[in-house]
Amino acid sequence: MKKITLFLVVIITIIGLVFNSCGDFFNQELTGTVRIQGNAKVGETLTANTSDLGGSGTISYQWKRGTTNIGNDSNTYIVVPADYGSTITVTVTRADHLNSKTSAATEQVGIVAVRQVSAGYEHTVVIKENGELWAWGNNENGQLGDGTIIERHSPVRIGTDTDWVSVFTGYNHTMAIKENGELWAWGKNENGKLGVITDEDKDILSPIKVGIATDWELLSAGSCHTMAIKKNGELWAWGLNSYGRLGDGSSYMQRQYPVQIGTDWKSVSAGENHTVAIKINGELYTWGNNWSGQLGDSTNVISRQSLEKIGTDTDWLSVSGGQFHTMAINEKGELWAWGDNKSGQLGDGTNTERRSPVKIGTDTNWASVYAGVGYTIAIKTNGELWEWGSNIITLLADNTNIPVQIGSDADWSSLSAGGTFAVATNANGELWTWGLNTHGQLGDGSTNSERNSLVRIIF
Repeated sequence: MKKITLFLVVIITIIGLVFNSCGDFFNQELTGTVRIQGNAKVGETLTANTSDLGGSGTISYQWKRGTTNIGNDSNTYIVVPADYGSTITVTVTRADHLNSKTSAATEQVGIVAVRQVSAGYEHTVVIKENGELWAWGNNENGQLGDGTIIERHSPVRIGTDTDWVSVFTGYNHTMAIKENGELWAWGKNENGKLGVITDEDKDILSPIKVGIATDWELLSAGSCHTMAIKKNGELWAWGLNSYGRLGDGSSYMQRQYPVQIGTDWKSVSAGENHTVAIKINGELYTWGNNWSGQLGDSTNVISRQSLEKIGTDTDWLSVSGGQFHTMAINEKGELWAWGDNKSGQLGDGTNTERRSPVKIGTDTNWASVYAGVGYTIAIKTNGELWEWGSNIITLLADNTNIPVQIGSDADWSSLSAGGTFAVATNANGELWTWGLNTHGQLGDGSTNSERNSLVRIIF
């Protein structure tokens, strides 16, 4: 009797093993969980990883933003701006003939902070903290660098490189530097302002390397000329040379490749048709057009082809050349201005042209300043944002000839004044824009002609 019992147990065990290997007859336990892989940032791809999900059978997917269905039947999802700040959930179901198992995973969508932004006349270019390059706005001459001449109203990524460190936009061209010190250019090449020899006025639609040097450090682009400083302090210039804006002292009307303009330079700013720069010892120099006194040399000369030292001070910290006016900050935190003042862009309480530097107010906490087209924007050391000048571009109701604080936020960190609009970033790396939007230069995806309030751009 005992032997028969053992025999039956063995038979049942064998049959159980056979049938358990076939889900058609006995339930299988499906095990494991799904995981989301990828960077939960706008523009990135999220992938539902099911490698840990055991069992067999068909897999189905459902993606949701909060409770809203945003995608089915795919193991990937590309994050869009509307997802920012939301929880993205993927629910994966694996089913065989008799069983199903559901597993879900979630991710909170954030953004990659903006490292630097530069506003051209009607286009914007941004470098993110991860080294990506993005652009939008007018693209008539390929100044966005996306390989087309299609106008963009929302941010588009330029290429796949992640090693961009500095960018500066001109009227219709763009210059940028990579981590390895290489200089790149794209857009309209009239008068050689890209620094590469091509057919006259040829449009370069994608970034092209300028020369073989790998030690470029600082950039500034005017309407028709470009200035740059190397790591060793050498100053270089190229492009249109009318009014002597390149500062090479020559009679050449243009330079199609970089030419050296002295040594020991700390910073440089290319205005529309004049240039201002500061030496390592803190001295301030200007050259080029002087119709409105934008050189600050106290004279009525029309232009200067060679560098002119302004005053005797040796404590200049930063300088910005606008269309026809110039703004500067010294080491004391004082703000100074000179040049055209028809719209009150100097901020001295008048509309009087100034041909030598005048101190603006008594504050000594100015951190950065940017001279635009008939207006000025600046940030104080406490993070406050200020504007003055033409109300066509600024957030002001009327032209204002004294600095006016914009809003109450005190966390602004950088800014850039375009020809028809302005952009700024805060301490969190968020990007905000305002002004005219005729070519989508604000990047908010709209075709509104202007924005007279701050608009955040999420991408």
